[in-house]
Amino acid sequence: MKTVLVVLTIVFFGVTTSYGGAWGPIGSSSTYNYINDEGELLEVTYSSNGNRTSRYHRYWGAVVSETMIEDTLGNVFLTYSGLYHQGAIDPDYGYSFDPGLMVLDFPLSVGEAWAASGVGSGFYEPTCEAEFQFHVVSELEVSVPAGVFSVYEVSLVNQSCLDYPQSGSYFLSPEFGPIILPGGFMLLDINGVVSGEETSFGGLKALYR
Repeated sequence: MKTVLVVLTIVFFGVTTSYGGAWGPIGSSSTYNYINDEGELLEVTYSSNGNRTSRYHRYWGAVVSETMIEDTLGNVFLTYSGLYHQGAIDPDYGYSFDPGLMVLDFPLSVGEAWAASGVGSGFYEPTCEAEFQFHVVSELEVSVPAGVFSVYEVSLVNQSCLDYPQSGSYFLSPEFGPIILPGGFMLLDINGVVSGEETSFGGLKALYR
């Protein structure tokens, strides 16, 4: 089995009682493990301090650090993105966006589409032109090693100087957030717990909290 190593840090600020906070392990301390058909592993660790949640993607020996904020409606905006090689102190790039780029437009509904664009200010290169195209493709049920989940498929086309978030399809559960990530990474377990059978969101969530 091949293991790939990356770290993606996402920090969320703002209210966590509306949509954004409900679509992922915001406000909790959890480790999500994923696997793809090639046997590559991806580990996502969430650590929380009040309304701040950091997410670490261990993948490809790089560190991607992102900061997200929520507005009063629970929509989620990207305000910072930085890329670090593993062990590096200074980023390869780091860009701040003001206003932020909307990466989740709630409530999600099939057929919905939105775009986000802006110019970020950076450490080394002075500016970064970012453009994202989002489309809610379908609502479906998916079976992954961690269990069976009802999800929305959200496609992303990233046309920007940023390497992340990656273009591809994101399968998002209303309670657990990302179940399948680009590259075919399927949720393997949360905190080492695997459901192994169909179960209600409430019952599965109780195992992981």
